Amino acid sequence: MHSDEGTKSQSVLSTVSYLVNAYVSGISSSSRAILYFILITYISYNYPMQSSSSFIADAKNPLNQYFVKFAWGWTFSAVFLFMVLSNYITTGTWVSNKTFMSSCRLVVGTAVWYIFARIIFPYIEEATGVCGVSEFVTKKTCYTAGHFWRGFDASGHCFLLSWNNLFMVEESQGFFKQRKTSEVAESEKQKQQEHCLAPYLEYLSYGLALLMVLGEMMMLCTSFYFHTLAEKVVGTLCGLLSWYVVYRRGYKGRWCPGYQQTKSE
Repeated sequence: MHSDEGTKSQSVLSTVSYLVNAYVSGISSSSRAILYFILITYISYNYPMQSSSSFIADAKNPLNQYFVKFAWGWTFSAVFLFMVLSNYITTGTWVSNKTFMSSCRLVVGTAVWYIFARIIFPYIEEATGVCGVSEFVTKKTCYTAGHFWRGFDASGHCFLLSWNNLFMVEESQGFFKQRKTSEVAESEKQKQQEHCLAPYLEYLSYGLALLMVLGEMMMLCTSFYFHTLAEKVVGTLCGLLSWYVVYRRGYKGRWCPGYQQTKSE
């Protein structure tokens, strides 16, 4: 009886692992980036700012308030834990060159988020905007007085969620490459499975996939219900171009996440 339950449980976990692997690594980051841009542009152009009373169209819904607004925090935490645990399993130590380079990439990722979400986008909205009441000339005084500031509000959601998802795909690619059916991968996979912390790494990969699903769902919601076409296109392009510059032009050799996790130090 216990054996049957264990077999069923193992079968379910194997299925989940297969689906997570297919979802995260089955589509390359380049293809995913193109899909994001096409879908967001198509929906925004053909279904501009749809009005709806549905839960998902409410800007104050819990997903928007607690997931999207703190999306980089969720991403940073999940990727940090994933990096530390993965590096420890493969190197046998908590402090290594891998851990150092992984931490540096997290710092770069945080810098990208901060520069766009906290500096560039607010500056553009302030510089291009006017208050509903002309006597208030700054966004802060306008909002403090209870009025609405109208400026070019580049979609922080489209930027952040596209950047977050591509960041997670890139940083986890080495882990999923090790699950391919090759002799080297099988050897590495067997080594990880023998490690007592390996199941936790598996669960963290499920967490990354969940964050990606939620991110893509909220990107679609933003495409349907919020911002203008131009604001969403600009926000998305900022996320995609950041990914391209950092991961396709910036990281080379040992700094590349895939190299980091597939080569021995």
